[in-house]
Amino acid sequence: MSRLGRLALVLGVALQTASAPGDETGSEPAACRVPAAGSGASLSVEDLGRDLDGDFDRDFGRDLDRSIARATRFLVQAQDDDGAWRSSTYGALSDGPSLTPLVAKAVLFAPDVPGSEHARRQVRHYLATLGADERGVVDPGSLRLNYPVYTAALTLIALAGRDDEPARAACAAWVELLRAHQLGEVLGWSPGDLAYGGWGYAPQPLERRHHDPLHGPPFDADLSSTLMAVGALRLAGAAVDDPAIERALVFVQRCQNVAPDGSTAAPLLDGGFCMTPTNALQNKAGVAGVDPDGTTRHRSYGSMTADGLRALLRCGLAPDHPRVVAARRWLERHFRADRHPGPFPPERVIESRSAFYYWCWSFAHAMRALGLRTLPAGHAAPAGPDVVQGGPWAAHLARELLRRQAPDGSFRNPSTMMKEDDPLVATPLALAALVLCRWHLPSARSGGCPLGESAARESVRARPTNTTLPPCPLRPTRSCATASGSSASTRCSSRSSRG
Repeated sequence: MSRLGRLALVLGVALQTASAPGDETGSEPAACRVPAAGSGASLSVEDLGRDLDGDFDRDFGRDLDRSIARATRFLVQAQDDDGAWRSSTYGALSDGPSLTPLVAKAVLFAPDVPGSEHARRQVRHYLATLGADERGVVDPGSLRLNYPVYTAALTLIALAGRDDEPARAACAAWVELLRAHQLGEVLGWSPGDLAYGGWGYAPQPLERRHHDPLHGPPFDADLSSTLMAVGALRLAGAAVDDPAIERALVFVQRCQNVAPDGSTAAPLLDGGFCMTPTNALQNKAGVAGVDPDGTTRHRSYGSMTADGLRALLRCGLAPDHPRVVAARRWLERHFRADRHPGPFPPERVIESRSAFYYWCWSFAHAMRALGLRTLPAGHAAPAGPDVVQGGPWAAHLARELLRRQAPDGSFRNPSTMMKEDDPLVATPLALAALVLCRWHLPSARSGGCPLGESAARESVRARPTNTTLPPCPLRPTRSCATASGSSASTRCSSRSSRG
């Protein structure tokens, strides 16, 4: 594989937006209802406190707050004067557009620390004028973007809810770029193509007639890119019946190891997700085998199952849809706080380790999407023999992340394959996961949101009307009705994710 091709593969996992409650890729627009009693979402603060350590560990809450603040300060101090973030570890990530939206989402939703408000103003201006000509007209096509789908999606997310004209004009331009990159009929792709409906790493819109998967890079469509694009389009106003979203659902469903009806009874069908059905290279856990219908199945693994669950919701499936339930059960069975879960063969274990922070980020968002605060007893295998199985996933995950944080507030993965050894990749992912953990645990103080007013303001601005959690999840909320008003509905009633 070419060097550029490997970099594209690396960024496909590394550059997943690091965001926080109520934002990221469309704020989970189809999570329509608080789960039924017994799912964990209805536990009181007192129950959660007892689950943590018998009594609520206020010292742990304070430690978590300090950890979040340290990570935020690290990112604020790493910002360049023009508002961008650039890697000093990898040349491919040093251009500005590749990393800035990723880091921006973490800073926008993090608590207030010295310099954070200035950092937010700077990055908003940088993103709103990215690709602008001398007249101020934004033309993303004028940029030589290494990762156009990620840059477009993350920029849209970072600018979501801004009311000024430059931001609105920029968002319109980035929406146009995203739509142009989807593998659909305009580019010659048909529903019979495995990649149909998805987005991938191609630097230019990939026409079907120019795609050579046998001799060229196999980066046609993948679940992570598609998740980012769908979420950004939903946040920009696309409804679940938008043709782009309906096409995307076709691809997302092809990434899941279930039968067409959503069942998991047949061999190799465990309800989880792989990254793409089009090739084995991008699927970190490798090929599982051929199912009874003759379809090649790739092993399910943690980060993609979390991504897949979120993508199903954003495409309009309800939390009780069989496909969503199957993905949720996979995550409940396989959750690990100390490692990226999945049946990785020995020769691919390094690929599992290299995406640890992305796994933490995506799992935390998946739990938020479902409104789940606890995992069923008998499931979940967090780090350490002294931690019981099940219980509050956020406590398990936060403890592991705190253990890995460096004194300067940053996070680094010792594995280099997915670029998480760069603190500007790992830290935004870890920070976003910590913020979500904090929002799902009881407050160490009564009243208010423990993360600060800026986080609450940003969440209100980017949150759609049909989310399951309020701006600060320490307070109760009402959920939206489903399309049919029954518990068996399959699509959310919201026509748009704009709140």
